[in-house]
Amino acid sequence: MMVFVCLGFVACGNGEPSEKGNSDDNGQIIDENGDPGNEDQDNGYHGDENGNDTENGSDENGGENGSGEKDDPDSPWNIEEVSTGMYAKLDVPYRSEPVHDGEVLGTVERLEFIEVSGMTDNGWIRIETQDSEGFVHSRFLSEEEPELRTWGSGQMEEEMLIVSDPDDIAVIANKEIALPFDYEPADLVTVDVAFARISNYRLMRQEAADALKELFDAALEDGITLYARTGYRSFQAQEQIFTNFVANHGYEQARRFSAKPGQSEHQTGLAMDITSDSVDHNLSQDFGGTPEGEWVGENSHHFGYVIRYPRDKEDITGYIYEPWHIRYFGVELATELFESGLTYEEYLGLK
Repeated sequence: MMVFVCLGFVACGNGEPSEKGNSDDNGQIIDENGDPGNEDQDNGYHGDENGNDTENGSDENGGENGSGEKDDPDSPWNIEEVSTGMYAKLDVPYRSEPVHDGEVLGTVERLEFIEVSGMTDNGWIRIETQDSEGFVHSRFLSEEEPELRTWGSGQMEEEMLIVSDPDDIAVIANKEIALPFDYEPADLVTVDVAFARISNYRLMRQEAADALKELFDAALEDGITLYARTGYRSFQAQEQIFTNFVANHGYEQARRFSAKPGQSEHQTGLAMDITSDSVDHNLSQDFGGTPEGEWVGENSHHFGYVIRYPRDKEDITGYIYEPWHIRYFGVELATELFESGLTYEEYLGLK
């Protein structure tokens, strides 16, 4: 599969958990993005918040063709030759080949300005360093110097790097890359699916909402009943939830299962937390072992979704196992992620 990324010149409630909601190493009823598993009351935030190959002639020596693409029959990737410079958005390894498991040759430091000599048709950029050349996924480089914003105070204070493409279906939001603080998707709609008994966040982006309905309908045809619980959540809502979790659980523990504002996938409008009767509509790691959770794990990619925070990947994603948190990427990318067994960070070569 070819993943194209738009990067400048590249074509392309109250947040306080109930007693049962307290987190522990067994992960019962907690949410990476701060949604407590057993809410006994309304938290005040409601659902109305708002590379295909081309036939180009080569020269008689078989060198570069007229389009500037490298005509190398031994390479599985087409590389467009360019000469420019870009900024690294964060500390990121550069690799021997434009693939996630290419040998790591070194690391580019955050905000470092580096020489760029080529772009591949699978979404990677070839860079030139003092010692060698290597490849970095285009999602981690920018023509413009990246924007930095500071959030929090004291122990919570952090200077966050802000993404420039929040509307991209494949946008990454994690502990290293944040969404613009004022970002709200323009195409939010109420999702037309069954909701859990407690569900104050019922919006998603249109494409993700349509795909979620298809997923729920297909599950029902197989005798599986699912309920949506938490969709789009604003920066302000996440801010209140995260700070409440810190107050109740301490900063370090809260960071394992709740996102700082700006770093939550729920703000993208592309994520939904789901549940079932078998776990009493809670958000629990037990969901993964239920018939409903197993069905979701085996089938969600057919509808463009993946379980974003898999088991035993906390050191990669930064969050505990969350079988209830599914993220929309579109069918093609979601299928590739599912079949590879990789997290999104691993797929992009970040980890």
